[in-house]
Parts: sequence; C-alpha cells; structure tokens
Amino acid sequence: MELQVGPFAQGMGELLIAFTLTCAKMGHCVIVDDVSFGKEEVDRWRKALSDYSVLWVGIKVPLHVLEEIKLTVFI
Repeated sequence: MELQVGPFAQGMGELLIAFTLTCAKMGHCVIVDDVSFGKEEVDRWRKALSDYSVLWVGIKVPLHVLEEIKLTVFI
C-alpha cells in the first residue's frame, strides 16, 4: 500500500523545504522531523540542502505502524 499525497500536502512539503533552506541561509542550525513520501521528496530535500552539512537519518516502517503511532499520539 502506498500513501497518496494531495495538492495541499504537496504545497506544505515545499513550504517546509523553503522555510528550512531560508533558516539555513541565515546561519541557523535546524532539525527537521518529517515523514518522506518517497524518493522524489528525499531528492528535493537533498538538492535544496546540497550546500549545507546535513545528517540524514532514515527509518522505514510499514504504513500500519505509522497509523498506529499517529493514533496513539493524537488521541
């Protein structure tokens, strides 16, 4: 099963990348805790931050586990 992302979520993802890049350009250290929706999104992050030192951490979990975590956190 693959998670689908609509236009609003895509726009918010691009906004997060732009905001993070702006903070980095201003000299701020930034920690981003985000869920990637595939290789294309990771590639956009890597391209946007290619001029900066970045520690990338990836954790892969099945969708049902993410759903359970979100239900636990937000209920």
